[in-house]
Amino acid sequence: SASVAIIRMKKVGYIDQSGQYAIETAVLDLKAKGVEVYFSMVGEQPMKMLRAIKLFPDLVPESNAFASFKDCAEFLKNRS
Repeated sequence: SASVAIIRMKKVGYIDQSGQYAIETAVLDLKAKGVEVYFSMVGEQPMKMLRAIKLFPDLVPESNAFASFKDCAEFLKNRS
């Protein structure tokens, strides 16, 4: 019944190809259920890998990636 999901990547320093596709599958499943997907604290290497499969920006807009969980929560709290 959630309308928003925040994928917290703080402890993910590295992802490989299987990680790319696991995240992509999760995002596709969430979006198919009408859930808005946001990310927080995506490191340089994971972001590079997710961009390589076009998760960013094709499935998730770059504007849905935040430097911190707090920034993301504040954005969601204050949006109109």
